[in-house]
Formats: sequence, C-alpha cells, structure tokens
Amino acid sequence: MDAGFQKDEECWAHLSENLDLLFARVADLNRNPHRLETQFDINMKIIEQMLKDQQLLAKQLEVTGNVVAQLSLP
Repeated sequence: MDAGFQKDEECWAHLSENLDLLFARVADLNRNPHRLETQFDINMKIIEQMLKDQQLLAKQLEVTGNVVAQLSLP
C-alpha cells in the first residue's frame, strides 16, 4: 500500500506543478494585451506629433514660397 500512496503523491505533485505552469502561462497571456495597448497608445501619440510637425512644415513652406515669390517680382 505504501507504493500506491507514493505513486498517488507523485501524481498530485506532477499535477500541481503543471497547474503552476498553466497559471504562469495564463498570467503571461494576460499581460500581453496590456503591453500591446500601451505600445499602441505610444505609437498613436508619435503619429499625432508627426502630423502636427507635418502641418507646421507645410505652413512654413507656404510662407517661404510666398516670400520667394515676393522677392522674384520686379
């Protein structure tokens, strides 16, 4: 009976170890969406700033073009 008890204990230990690994994996999977969401938010802020910079450059080019046109007039 001692051998049967030891085998049961080994099975329970193995099951417990597998459950720990499973819970660790689920925790990792739960963190991934949060990381993606954070990265998405950062990327959106970068894109918004790039668009603002592009608009500023377009205005500066327009002003520069107007100044050059004024200088070109006789």
